[in-house]
Amino acid sequence: MTLNNSSIVLVVDDTAASRETMLDALHNQGYELHQASNGHDAIQQAKSIHPDLILLDVMMPGMDGFQVCNALRADIDIAEVPVLMVTALDDKSSRLRGIEVGADDFISKPFDRAELRARARTITRLNRYRKLREEKKHVEQILEELQRKHTDVTAALSQLRETHEATLLGWVNALDLRDKETQGHSTRVVYLSTLMADSLGIKGADRDTIRRGALLHGLEQGWALTRCAELGNRMGALKIAHRGPQNYSLK
Repeated sequence: MTLNNSSIVLVVDDTAASRETMLDALHNQGYELHQASNGHDAIQQAKSIHPDLILLDVMMPGMDGFQVCNALRADIDIAEVPVLMVTALDDKSSRLRGIEVGADDFISKPFDRAELRARARTITRLNRYRKLREEKKHVEQILEELQRKHTDVTAALSQLRETHEATLLGWVNALDLRDKETQGHSTRVVYLSTLMADSLGIKGADRDTIRRGALLHGLEQGWALTRCAELGNRMGALKIAHRGPQNYSLK
């Protein structure tokens, strides 16, 4: 939901003169004004513009103000739109019916312009405040969801780093064991590298980078020694093959 700078007011009356009177009373009051000449059009416009206030005439042919208000309250998308009923009916039963169908306030015809402006101003301010609170709550929910996802991603990355480091360490230890002369060398390099980082006050991600670099050094060295051994074995086999099989046997 994004709020406009101006409150939106929808004026609904089947009589053009009555609509013009209300529109003129609210002109230059900071509102975005819209109008509808019947109940069906009013409902469609309300769904489209989501007004901050509907000034609704009661006595209209076809679909009267009570039916329009009832239909508004039945639609979840526009059920919260404030309705100020404008009526020439001043009897108690009509006002009770208006309350039953969900009207927020009433003003009687002929109305005083100052009174109409005051009621419209009060209702639109309250509705804007309600919308702002709803928007704030919605934003807070989004932020909470983003924070939860950030926490999940951080935990997953941490687990991935631990798995990656454990795999590197496993390979380094395995390569160390293949050569008795270098056995334990990679472990010592990792230990001394992290000890040096600690003595220099290096912490956090930088310390982890140094430790992983030491592990990769051990892995690279172990791989190089393994390749050298394989090449040495191949060269030995070639020499033996060159001298002939009568003096040597390969197993």
